[in-house]
Amino acid sequence: YESAAVGFGRAIELHEQQGSSTAALHLLHCNHAAALAALGFHEAALAAARRSIAIGGDSFVKGHYRAALALVELERWEEAAQACEAALAITPESAQLLALIDKCRRGAVQRTEAELLRAALPQEEPSADALSPSVQSGASALSAPVLVPTAEMAAAAAAALESDWAAAQERTRAARDQRTNRAKTERERLETELRRRQEELNAESARRRQDATRAAVEKDPGTQRRAPDIKRTVPSAESSIAAAAATERAQAVTRVNAWRAKEMPTRQPLTAPNMSSDFTKQFVLLKHDSARLFEYVRLIEPERCKAVFSPEIAPEVLQAIAVAIMQHASRETLEWAAAWLEGITQVPRFEMSMMMLDAPVARTLGRMFDALDALVGPDTAGTARDSISASRLTNLRAKFK
Repeated sequence: YESAAVGFGRAIELHEQQGSSTAALHLLHCNHAAALAALGFHEAALAAARRSIAIGGDSFVKGHYRAALALVELERWEEAAQACEAALAITPESAQLLALIDKCRRGAVQRTEAELLRAALPQEEPSADALSPSVQSGASALSAPVLVPTAEMAAAAAAALESDWAAAQERTRAARDQRTNRAKTERERLETELRRRQEELNAESARRRQDATRAAVEKDPGTQRRAPDIKRTVPSAESSIAAAAATERAQAVTRVNAWRAKEMPTRQPLTAPNMSSDFTKQFVLLKHDSARLFEYVRLIEPERCKAVFSPEIAPEVLQAIAVAIMQHASRETLEWAAAWLEGITQVPRFEMSMMMLDAPVARTLGRMFDALDALVGPDTAGTARDSISASRLTNLRAKFK
């Protein structure tokens, strides 16, 4: 841990001196906080965690979690609880955060009870012989009854603290509900706007059909004398109206698709990234769509991994790509997957990243290699290619541990 702490500190200094992008700087501070906490430097770990939140934003849940752990070790229970509440507002179902905030609550209650107990214990007083005559004369005047905290008072204080915790949790739930309601309202507004626009298009199409029918009837000068000809003319006019309506509908569909492409960037064609910032922008849009992420990753040549993922590959990125490969790789893409993973091993600080992986990310990588191993086996074309893939996968699994 000492080497990790020194390494992360040096990496942060170089990052700031070179003025590099802050895309991964908050992760460096967060990992630095973890290493410092493991060495027992909890004040420094708290400072590093808060720095990661300042850079990564209030939505960086791991920074709040590291800050809460440091505050728990410092027994600053109220501040630790506030850090937990900030993290729970982002991931309200996290079992780790719920357990940690419960620990903070118990710690605060125990500290309150201990303070009340200390206040209730009698204080040792100096003997009368040690007091000066003037003090002895005034001692009897000052010996008025003192209110001593009782068990009922301690219970009342604990109940008040429980009430404060309940109110804080209710505020968190209310904020989450408010965000959900805002998103729902915006979605309903967009749907209403689309329906209104479609109704306007339908009304415009009906008006044009009526105008075309009227123009077709007025165009024939013998319409008034030859009524049967009207019936023959109107169907022809309505055929042209139907064609115009179909054209109008096609144009409306084109406009709607253009709007969707603008509002939903993940529908746009994918292009290979040239640098780390290009990949980061597209990854934010695709990280929850494993099929599209797999398609995007396949555009990156293995020899380009070192440049695209410099200065290091973030654990979140590695985990999302592992899920995409695990779910969508096939026997046809097996050789590509092995070559691409070998390219990832050439990314700077790859060994350090593997050393600092969280357990969930490590388990995801293991499941990815299990899925790739399942694709290796005999087929009608022979086993030579499969044996090479199996050997490469075995070596790669060792590097990703």
